[in-house]
Amino acid sequence: MNIYFYPPVPQIKEANYNPYIEDFVTELSKHKNVINNKDISKYAILNLAGYVFKIDVCIFNWIENLPVKKLGKLQTLFFISFIFPILIIRKTKIIWVFHNITMHQGDNFLSRLIKKLMFNYSDLIITHSEEAKEFIRKQSKATVYCADHPIKLQTQTYNPQEKIYDILIWGTIEPYKGILEFINYITKEKLDKKYKIKIVGKCKKTEYLLAIQQLCNENIIFENKAASFEELEYLIKSSRYVLFPYISGSVSSSGALIDTLSFYGNPIGPDKGAFKDLNKKGVCFIFEEYKDIISILDSEKSIPQASIENFIHENTWNTFIKRLIDKIK
Repeated sequence: MNIYFYPPVPQIKEANYNPYIEDFVTELSKHKNVINNKDISKYAILNLAGYVFKIDVCIFNWIENLPVKKLGKLQTLFFISFIFPILIIRKTKIIWVFHNITMHQGDNFLSRLIKKLMFNYSDLIITHSEEAKEFIRKQSKATVYCADHPIKLQTQTYNPQEKIYDILIWGTIEPYKGILEFINYITKEKLDKKYKIKIVGKCKKTEYLLAIQQLCNENIIFENKAASFEELEYLIKSSRYVLFPYISGSVSSSGALIDTLSFYGNPIGPDKGAFKDLNKKGVCFIFEEYKDIISILDSEKSIPQASIENFIHENTWNTFIKRLIDKIK
């Protein structure tokens, strides 16, 4: 059985590179023949075209984002009119990893068209939140495999003796993550006098970057850079809580949430998607309003290490892939 994984590992890994694809392919290749597992491609669609007559199973990630990529309209037309029909004619098994309910940039006509094709023709749809699973079931007759986002085991190096920050916010800095709105609330309520907040992440939008920087002071510290995993471990373990103040309805799962747990952090996220799921499993705090975040901060509550260890043990990449292979069979 030849499995194709889309997209292949990118040719250039940016500072905020998401290792999900690489982790997925690495573990899957230990059990099955991933025919493009050694490929590093600039244009993923052209890479896929080169294998289209050899594929038995095709696993798609973020294919609906194709229209917003470079030459996106042309790539989308090529995918819809040439590649996808061949996959269907050859009865290739279609597996779609449904990461977000809507694109963070906002859906458009072409992205909705791709999603319609995937909902109609996928044999299996993978998702990492119960909310997304319910959404899929209203759109598709495909089998749905809902699993928590797999977690990568991390080498534990640091053990800080004291907490330096009350809140750590990390990851790419994007408007949908609600960082500016939360910092605005903190400063207006004069809570920056009480809590120390560290923000680390790369922001590419100049206007948004400047808006956050204008609110920074000695207790709100922002570093416009992507942190390494070594830095993240230190920052997470030096912070009382790791906050994800997301405001977008597109949020379903979060790799940053999983990485935070891999370093035994105390995450706080919105009452949505994977944050809501993991709250029920006792490894994430949730909020509906900003005052809920303040209540958590003042409560001094923390997630038991044993709960996180149990979650990690049950949700490794190895466990996820073995269950997926059973689904494919």
